[in-house]
Amino acid sequence: MSTISTGNTLTTGFIVSSDTSGNLVLNSANTLVLTSANTMSLNSAGRLSLNSTGNLVLTSANTLSVTSTGNLVLTSANTMSLNSTGNLVLTSANTLSVTSTGNLVLTSAGSLSLNAINFLNANTNSLGLSRIPAEQFYRLDSALVGANATGAQSILGVGVTLVASTVYQFELVFCLVKSAGTTSHTIGVGFGGTATLNNIGFSVIFAQSATTGTVNGQPAASSNQFYILQATNTTISAAISAAAQAFYPVIRGTVSVNAGGTFIPQYSLSVAPGGAYSTQIGSYFKISPLAASGSNVNIGTWA
Repeated sequence: MSTISTGNTLTTGFIVSSDTSGNLVLNSANTLVLTSANTMSLNSAGRLSLNSTGNLVLTSANTLSVTSTGNLVLTSANTMSLNSTGNLVLTSANTLSVTSTGNLVLTSAGSLSLNAINFLNANTNSLGLSRIPAEQFYRLDSALVGANATGAQSILGVGVTLVASTVYQFELVFCLVKSAGTTSHTIGVGFGGTATLNNIGFSVIFAQSATTGTVNGQPAASSNQFYILQATNTTISAAISAAAQAFYPVIRGTVSVNAGGTFIPQYSLSVAPGGAYSTQIGSYFKISPLAASGSNVNIGTWA
């Protein structure tokens, strides 16, 4: 067998280790070791780890964490969290959340979650504390056929669940189209669901026109704008008696939630027109939290 001697020759067994001067050596267990302070070693399984002085080592599990002194360590679960001192650590579930103080933490649920009012805190361009909202979004990819009837109908067929004591901002853009029925009626908009509200305020800009079942290229026969301070149905259209009709509002506003629950965008027909409306492809609703309810919302520096 060839050898490595003190004169840099290959030794029997191909074993290298470090001497007292810190020279690199492979020992009889065929593992790499660096001696003295601030050294790195491989254990018998060939894993790098941190030794007792906080130096980096690979353990048998080959996973990463942070020690109480802020040193990176590979843990047995290969997951991440923040420890009590704010150091980044991998937890057993490998999922991300935010603590009540706005710190990022990996939770056990397997998905990103936020604090009680659902936002991430961030300091943007040294302009002070700003907030990145956890926006929720829903869009129709196919037309949703409504009912030829009176009473509230869901615009998108779904509602969103909101949390208590939170102020949200929202935007709703949709188009209703029908091609039959000449009984005169009006259309109103509102919000239903199980959430109880402190207050709501939103503007509605809408247009309506007689069409052949589509709004492509059709000028508005009439349009109007409202500001509404109630979630209950509010009539916003003029009387409609044409068989072919399109109605397309844009709604933007804010809502302050008292008790959490569902929040459902709705439209209502004053009488059954003789033909059902359909909510068109691309209609959408997006909503995101701003702050805790109970006072004026103040994000950024205001005076």
